[in-house]
Amino acid sequence: ERLPQDQLDAMLAHEMAHVLHKDSLWLAIGMGVSTIFHFQPLNLLARKRLAHLAELSADDWAATQAGGGRALAECISSFVGFAHANAKARVAPEYAAAMAKPNSPLVQRVERLISGRYTNGVLPMKSKLLVAACAIALAALMPGLVARAQLPAPVAPAAPAAPAPPESLEGAPSPEAPEAPAAAEMPAAPAAPEAAFVHPAPQAPEAPEAPQAPEAPQAPDPIDQQVPSVPSVPSVPSVPSVPAAPPAPAGDDGNISIHNSNGLFGGKSMEISSSSFGSSFKVKSKGEFHLNPDGSGLSSIANGATFDVTVDKNFQKRRVLFTGQNGSIKREFWVGGQPRTWTAEADQFVAEVMPRLFREAGIEAEARVAWLKQRGGDNAVLDEMDLIESDYVMAQYVGVYTRAAKLPDPAYNRLLAVMTAKLKSDYEMSNAVMQVYRAQKPTGANLTALVQVAKTVEADYEASTVLTGLAPSILVSDEGVAAYLDIASSIQADYEASVVLSRLVKTRSVSDAGFVRALGVTAREIGAAYEKSVVLTAAAPRVGSSDALVKAYVDAAGTIKSSYEHSNVLKALADNAQLTPAGWRILLEAAPSIGADYELSSFLISIADRLPRQADLSAAYEDAVRKIRGDYEKGQALRARL
Repeated sequence: ERLPQDQLDAMLAHEMAHVLHKDSLWLAIGMGVSTIFHFQPLNLLARKRLAHLAELSADDWAATQAGGGRALAECISSFVGFAHANAKARVAPEYAAAMAKPNSPLVQRVERLISGRYTNGVLPMKSKLLVAACAIALAALMPGLVARAQLPAPVAPAAPAAPAPPESLEGAPSPEAPEAPAAAEMPAAPAAPEAAFVHPAPQAPEAPEAPQAPEAPQAPDPIDQQVPSVPSVPSVPSVPSVPAAPPAPAGDDGNISIHNSNGLFGGKSMEISSSSFGSSFKVKSKGEFHLNPDGSGLSSIANGATFDVTVDKNFQKRRVLFTGQNGSIKREFWVGGQPRTWTAEADQFVAEVMPRLFREAGIEAEARVAWLKQRGGDNAVLDEMDLIESDYVMAQYVGVYTRAAKLPDPAYNRLLAVMTAKLKSDYEMSNAVMQVYRAQKPTGANLTALVQVAKTVEADYEASTVLTGLAPSILVSDEGVAAYLDIASSIQADYEASVVLSRLVKTRSVSDAGFVRALGVTAREIGAAYEKSVVLTAAAPRVGSSDALVKAYVDAAGTIKSSYEHSNVLKALADNAQLTPAGWRILLEAAPSIGADYELSSFLISIADRLPRQADLSAAYEDAVRKIRGDYEKGQALRARL
């Protein structure tokens, strides 16, 4: 009752996914295995891991069906808020504490959903059976290893750490793994890498500060000791630098992983890694820093803070480390693991890598856009945006750029072309379209061009969001109504379609022709009886005294399969329209299509007293009553007219 409709839909989709994936069966099997083979403690860990993966898989399916994970992430946050607000409930502090832990399952789920890192993959049945068989076989074999682990072991050098567990089959990074029982043959497994987090969306739940990244050591070449982030988003190719800056090295395309704790958890650390065959790019920072917008280095860094960049390419590793010391910046440079004096070579290296931070992570976009525009005008900004591969960063730059000033038509049209070419995410495209709309307030041809860009949004929820936002401006002309309905017709989800069509039919500025077309789209595109009735009920007052609109309305109502909803829709027309005698006749002639005797009788009884006392209308009323098969319902309808 307290959740908004989009969050409620997301929650129900999540629970439906559990049913479709038969999670209760697999979790029961896991419980049975861990109970029967209780002497193997790893079975309990595996069962807990499977339960966590089941939640991630259900999140993935729900987010895929909804066209984005934002609603489900907000639902999780809302639930924690409800629990926390209910101070008298014992469960509240437990859930609030769970949400506050940076590595908690709830936080991992929210991070995955708002960063778009979910997947719609489901483990095939054959694979599930194979996993189950292997688990049972291992459970029978592992007790011997556990027994050996209890024997005294000779003192030996520390065994090397086991490799971090791979990503889950559902596409989620593995959470932190507990240590295995100590043994000479079985060294303790280290914690899995922290889940990569790509730029939190607004309104994400707040939580305490995340653990900061370890301070960069002063050893000449410690990079090999760092734990790499888990790759999470598509590759981001390196691109040439902005004017007056040396070009970034070519061939650095690869998978990029970004963890930025400045957002969700309020921390002050960042870690970026990008790798491909033969090259890698790593950035680690701790503490507050600011970049020069021209990409020449750091303009400031807090005392004790560090900013560490390493590029390994063509079998040569180069690294720079900036450290804040007593209000100044200490700069260090390494080549091939050997310290070097800071020279023009180091400046050249910094000028190559710094633009990647702007384009791949969106760091200090406002300062970067302002510098680009001051240096080369709108074309310089748009040239930079044309080099950005990250959808999130692109949408961020669109917002910053369009809020700065009113764009001339050439720059505005080129911006829309860049958005169309570069933005692949429906969420980020809808976000960018609405930022342009709110900041630029386009009219005429510019508004039409923006609507054309909005047509590229395919996800139902995002398309609905864009149409609802653009409605005040585009529902004032027949061309705008036509474009609105073109997008509405592409929405597959009945609920989302009902939202946007209800908005249209309630808008008084829409012409009769546009209104009739909207009724036709409602009849043709919405299958669910309830959602169709929602739109028609909202349209009833707009019919007014027009007989032509009455005819279009009852024709659309005739496509409703539910007699109950059909009856309610016709009642809404009788209650809210200003029907002429001809309109009443059209309504009475359409009434028998309700079908069910009780619903037809109820409808006729509801209009009996208001129906004008004209001979032709009385005859039409009686003709409708004759279509009732049940004698009782027929008698009730006849008596209502006496």
